[in-house]
Formats: sequence, C-alpha cells, structure tokens
Amino acid sequence: MTNDLDRILPLQPDGSLPPLFCVHPAVGSGLDYVTLLPHIEKDRPLYTLQSRSLRSPAELPESMEAVADDYAEQIRSVQPAGPYFLLGWSFGGIVAHEIAVQLQADGEQVAALIIMDGYPPHQETGQAPASHEQGQAAVPDRSDGQADPETSWDDPVSADILDWIRQERSGFLEAISERELAILGKILQNNVKIMCAHDFRRFDGDLLLIAAAEDNPDAVSAAARWKPYVSGEISESSVPCGHYEMVRPGMLAQAWDGISGWLETRSKLVSR
Repeated sequence: MTNDLDRILPLQPDGSLPPLFCVHPAVGSGLDYVTLLPHIEKDRPLYTLQSRSLRSPAELPESMEAVADDYAEQIRSVQPAGPYFLLGWSFGGIVAHEIAVQLQADGEQVAALIIMDGYPPHQETGQAPASHEQGQAAVPDRSDGQADPETSWDDPVSADILDWIRQERSGFLEAISERELAILGKILQNNVKIMCAHDFRRFDGDLLLIAAAEDNPDAVSAAARWKPYVSGEISESSVPCGHYEMVRPGMLAQAWDGISGWLETRSKLVSR
C-alpha cells in the first residue's frame, strides 16, 4: 500500500517500458508530476521521488549528495539495474543530475537525463536564479542568495517564506494545514541551502534541457549553465511559459512532445 508521503510514489506502476523516475521540486513533494499521466505512454511506469522530511520533518538532509544517495536507493528498490531514465523539474533537476552521477560511479547506465528549467547556482556568487523556486525567492530574508544558517526544527519558519509558498505554489497547495505549510517551508529552506553548497560533478552523457521561455525573454542559451557538468550533447528546447507554469497540463503537454521523442531516441540507442 502506498501513501502520498512515501519517498518513492508510483504514479503509474505498470508497463513494459523502462520506468521514468521524476524528482520533486524544492518543496519536497512530487505530486506535480501527476499532470504527466494524460501524456506519458500507458506502457511506461512513472514514479516520483519525494523528500523523507515530508513524513519525518526533523530529518533534514545535510547535502545534495545525501539526498541523491537516498533516492538512488529508492530507485533501485524498483529497478535494481540500469539503464535508468531520470527527470527533474526546478530543484529536482539538480538532484536528478547528482543521482545520474552517482549511478554512473556505481557502474550503472543512465540512458536519459531530462531537466526542466533547473540550473546550477551562478558560479561567481553561489546564487541561484532569483525567479525560480530553487533560488533567492525561497529565502527572501537574505540579500546574498544564500540560505539562512541551520536552525532547529522548533524554530519558526520565516513568514516571508510561508507567504512565498502560498503565492507561488497556490495551485499545488490547495488545502493544507499551517503545520504542513511549515514543514514545506523547512524543507524548501534546507533544500536551497544544500543546493547552494553543492559541489557539482560531471555527468558522462547527454542531457535534454527544457527552459521556460517567459523567464528568458532575450532567448539566451540556457545550456551554457550546464556545459561544465555534462560531457555529452545538451539538447535544448523551451515552452512558452514561466517557471511555475511548466507543470500545468497545457504546458506540460507541449514539453512532453519533445520529451517523448527524445526518450524514444535514447531507448533505441540503449537497445543497440
């Protein structure tokens, strides 16, 4: 029996194609990926990874490496060996990249890495994009883009952070309690902190990067942000929306057109 707070949640558990594993954004819940169900092949299993802190709020991870290691273990509980297909939106893209690096270090094949509008922090400042969930907006009390120092679970979450979650993630939240909102605030704040401290390594393979066009009006290549951390080809496309609209049904349908074709190509390469 599954629960919406499980660390790995089967959204579509059956099918003969390789499973697609999707990593949650910074708030820790992977339920945004439910909107994939009308678009993904009925024969492809779909799973979402979720923060263990949703169920155990006092257990906040100390590093991105620890998060990725935890999720790699969950993925292997479903699929013991590669090739693996990974997707992450926003902060989840950073985690998916680190999972891919760790799986390769263990000798596994990562057939597909897809990142939807997620980027490493700016190298010169350690600051994430201010317009994104993974960035400065998540820690509005600070002007330097860094997360607040670690505090105990009993300390209250900043009212600015809670207001930001209510405003930016209103469609996702629907009806939750104030305690549940505080848990999301803690998870988000900690995830920003460990992301800004993350030491990125290189993924040996290709990447599909999908950008939010409205957040990039000058059409500057987003792939350049990932080039130091990807050895292969970075295929880049965009959808006509802002960052938070990417997982809404209409926009995700457009994004999936490109994703599905790329997955088919990757599957053919693996089967050779």
